[in-house]
Amino acid sequence: MTPVSPWIRLGGRIARRVVPKPYVIVHGYYGKGNVGDEAILAATLQTVRERTSGTPLVFAWDAARVRADFGVESLDPRRSPRAAYRAIVQARAFLLGGGGLIKDYGAGSQSLFRWMQWIDLARRLGAGTMTWSVGVDEVVHAASEARIREVLGAVDVVTVRDELSADRLRALGLTREIAVTADPVVPLATSWRSRRETADRLRVVVAPRALYTAASEVTHPARFEALLGAFAEVLDHLQEAHDARVTCIALRTRPGDDDREVCREIAARMQGGSRVEIVDDEDPTTHDILGRLCHADLQIGMRLHATVMAVGLGVPSLAVAYMPKVRGFMASLGQQAFCAAPEAATGAWMIDRAEAALAERDRLGAALQRHTDRMAAAYAENGTFLDRLVEAA
Repeated sequence: MTPVSPWIRLGGRIARRVVPKPYVIVHGYYGKGNVGDEAILAATLQTVRERTSGTPLVFAWDAARVRADFGVESLDPRRSPRAAYRAIVQARAFLLGGGGLIKDYGAGSQSLFRWMQWIDLARRLGAGTMTWSVGVDEVVHAASEARIREVLGAVDVVTVRDELSADRLRALGLTREIAVTADPVVPLATSWRSRRETADRLRVVVAPRALYTAASEVTHPARFEALLGAFAEVLDHLQEAHDARVTCIALRTRPGDDDREVCREIAARMQGGSRVEIVDDEDPTTHDILGRLCHADLQIGMRLHATVMAVGLGVPSLAVAYMPKVRGFMASLGQQAFCAAPEAATGAWMIDRAEAALAERDRLGAALQRHTDRMAAAYAENGTFLDRLVEAA
């Protein structure tokens, strides 16, 4: 077990006797310009504000951006560890997540250990602790496995966003109760259904990304080139066969991970690329992405949360599972037939699946709405768990 200074434990006990406990801390990969993560934070903050009288405080990677975008107190615990400690002493509850935080990223365990560090300290200092619909992806290091068992075995509540994540934790040796809820963005998307609009012309929204390594280098260049060609092939087909209006959106626009560059690469490979609308927003928001998807009849994407938003609206979707989390989400909807790994997502597969989705668009859309209504209800269990943590604080 990772040691904690007895002076820290004593200081925490003394402080918690005399210091008010206003905070509900939310810790995640926030403020880094990824629309999916920002949508997770928006949904989580909404639940915290609805279910508790606690003051939300976000541990973020860019605290200034989170403060500006969400009007919430925020700090970066890596840069301000003393302020983070003081906040935890004043916390009623500490929520890790959501998002795919439980994974090894790169050659070592450092990234996962950073996520485990603060929730573990919060537990030791007496705050209620839970993982908040987290995702679990690849965990490859023995030290990471041991740390997950140690920390998540001791927190008050563990909730994950899909069965695949629960199965991965069990395979790592976590024997405690694990609640499968849902991705926080699902209920956010379902709340936008009233804004859906239909038109006579077929509208297709595409949300690609590159196959990056941790060093922001494209892995498997030949596979990525083939995938770009597959996107171009299906979009050319939809334009020719259905006179489709194609819109290409970006959920991330940061140097080294800019979806707009991938959109331009796809358009350059198309015969009808000049007719593709590439949304060139420098800093896209959740509102922007949901607004685009509200007009879609079909979504083809790699970014997980483009697909989460689309299906929550009832938009049939094809998903390229560049990471296990995409496959896990599609499986939770019973949509495995519309999901493929990058090497299997050929142009022929995309055309076949797009035609199948369009042929049963109404039935499929209604089924997706039923599935995501169920998932939204499951996500609400997080609020129930949070109620109990705050009451016990």
